[in-house]
Amino acid sequence: ESIHTAILATTPTSPTVSFECKLRINSQPRWYQVVALCLWADDNPSERTGFIGKAFDINESRLKREELEHQATHDTLTGLLNSTSAKEHISKLLKENPESKYVMAFFDLDTFKSINDTYGHGAGDRAIQEIGHILSGALVANSVAIRISGDEFMEILKK
Repeated sequence: ESIHTAILATTPTSPTVSFECKLRINSQPRWYQVVALCLWADDNPSERTGFIGKAFDINESRLKREELEHQATHDTLTGLLNSTSAKEHISKLLKENPESKYVMAFFDLDTFKSINDTYGHGAGDRAIQEIGHILSGALVANSVAIRISGDEFMEILKK
């Protein structure tokens, strides 16, 4: 949301706006919480005469929140969506686009246990990471890759 859009949304009965946005300070984008009060003409209540406000730097807390949200919704080993987030994502897709068609591809790595047993869990983790990298690299618009569990993956593509 832009400051301009927020100010235009004010009214004489609701003159205050508060929102988060990125502002470029010293050529660096940072997150700020902006709180502003629109000023209105006394004789013409539909005329804005200015506004006063303040911007609070919330960059560190916003980045931390985004990091925590990512950790809660993505698999730590592959960076793909985790199964809980995938269920929410699929529900949202179907609710927002009930007439759309999707392709769901499931991948189960046969005999994966033998990699862990023969070469160790580090090698197994690297194999899982590589599969995640391959799946995320193959994504096209309107598609998502998911790590369902250990050696099971899914890709959803909108037709």
